[in-house]
Amino acid sequence: MKTLVSPDSVRGERLLHGGPPSDEECPAVILDFDGVLAVEGPLGPEPRRLGLEILAEALSLGLKVYIVSGRREADRPVVERLLAEAGAPAGRLAGVVLRSSRKTEVDHKLDSILRVEAREGCVAEMHDDNPYVLHSVRRHVKAGVLHHGEQCTVLYGVALTSKCSPEGER
Repeated sequence: MKTLVSPDSVRGERLLHGGPPSDEECPAVILDFDGVLAVEGPLGPEPRRLGLEILAEALSLGLKVYIVSGRREADRPVVERLLAEAGAPAGRLAGVVLRSSRKTEVDHKLDSILRVEAREGCVAEMHDDNPYVLHSVRRHVKAGVLHHGEQCTVLYGVALTSKCSPEGER
């Protein structure tokens, strides 16, 4: 039987009773699909090189990668096909979370981050192309990374992945 005082039984309990996790204990990275891993092309989503490099780096570092997208659940085959073609089949990811039709994109992403935070104990970094989303989740992620064009900028915190420059160094 688990107790609320056992620091080793559930990562979230360590967060509640032992303070925030250290960087070594914060293995989760969240990537948005559209604008980070893919861009819309004439025939549907096309891979975005920078986002896929960040995905590959996060997996090579042993981080738990979650794809949290504002796309609806009906788009799962499209998302999983592009990820598999890019060398990141769903089996290598900690999760692919798509939006139900009842939620707005921002609400869906915040709810998803809270679930990842509860499961993993914390979220090391989040990559998104919407600055509003990144600022809305700031209290729940250690680093927020904004993707724009073929670049990315760390808006706050220190990213574990190395492809993006800190704000002010563009």
